[in-house]
Amino acid sequence: VRCTGAYGMVGGSISLHDRILRINLPEGQSEISYLVPNSASEKVNLKLDSVPDCSATVYSLEQSEPNLHESSIQQLAIEHAPFLVVRPEQFQNSKTDVPSLLAYSVFKESNGSFRLRYTLFMTDEDSLHTSDEEDFQMARYGRRTDVEWLYEVEFDAWGEITHRRYQGGVLFGIGHLSWDFQGKFLPDSQHPVLYNIADHNVFSDRVPASIQSKKPIGYAFYPSEEIPFPKAREWAMLHHPWLYWQSDLELAREGKLSVPSDHYLYVLLQGKMDRGSIQAKLNLADGSTRLSGNGKGDLDRLGEDLWGLESLSAIPLSPEEWKNASQLGANLTLESTSFPGARAEIHSLRFFRLLRHDRSYSLQEVSSNFECTLDHSRPSCVLKPNAPGISMREQKWTGL
Repeated sequence: VRCTGAYGMVGGSISLHDRILRINLPEGQSEISYLVPNSASEKVNLKLDSVPDCSATVYSLEQSEPNLHESSIQQLAIEHAPFLVVRPEQFQNSKTDVPSLLAYSVFKESNGSFRLRYTLFMTDEDSLHTSDEEDFQMARYGRRTDVEWLYEVEFDAWGEITHRRYQGGVLFGIGHLSWDFQGKFLPDSQHPVLYNIADHNVFSDRVPASIQSKKPIGYAFYPSEEIPFPKAREWAMLHHPWLYWQSDLELAREGKLSVPSDHYLYVLLQGKMDRGSIQAKLNLADGSTRLSGNGKGDLDRLGEDLWGLESLSAIPLSPEEWKNASQLGANLTLESTSFPGARAEIHSLRFFRLLRHDRSYSLQEVSSNFECTLDHSRPSCVLKPNAPGISMREQKWTGL
């Protein structure tokens, strides 16, 4: 779908004989890709929710036979990408918890087998009802979107499928738990059909009773983004900062946005964490202090649901405060907030900001403004006043 210059999200649907495909082009983006049937028996017409100030066109993707060479992993990711049916309340409100990006990761084993895992990015999590709960997410993940692993397919060394699983709830959709996939696929395909069954966004391979008599409405994303080893899921957020913009729009509509996403300093930590929790503290020249997540939460895990080696956290800092800190200097420390103390290794730190533009954000890395020391009991960084550009000292730090 392509559209240039439209205000607001461009939404629409494609009605097929057995399902309805939802299409959403985020505000500020010029195009986004979905998977649609490449069949003469299916007429593909896009019906827009409202007429935008642009022309929109749907393109179908030609199917091709998979092979298992390194360069064709994305072809496998396309062929096994799930079709996600949205919750019933999302039938009526297509602008809540909007599925916005599908990424994939490849877990390789020494025996030649590998797993393909899909990660879904949504604009919010409806189970969170206050700005304090959203700020907790900023401390732990450096985002207020909801990011969930959705589906995983395992191959042996010869490319044969040995296992399929998805993320469901523990009981009646409560909690998070991995389940073997025993559901259905889209006709003549390897695309599993999964259903969003709870407001904290977990899934099922069985048709919920609430939609059994209805034509399912859902998303068939083209999985264009790979999250490689050792990157965190939030790495995709940094590569697609428009996700922050879309999340801000939803949270503002629902009264859950404390401050916009460009009012933060983002800290990307890489290392290992065995136990406990830590908090980033930024001490400004005027004597004031800023805590990650506005003090509403801690970072207690690295690389959740992927490699366990990298995470993002966010410290409230407005553009004006960043300007002043860049001129006057500041100090950042990582401190344990648990007993016993956090046990971790931090190998490197990187720093980012979001820059506001017309209907979107862009990303700016500001790591060169910091000088960090990671080889003592309390890792610290100095934001040099009027720094022309200082190289990061990537040292190894163990323990808090």
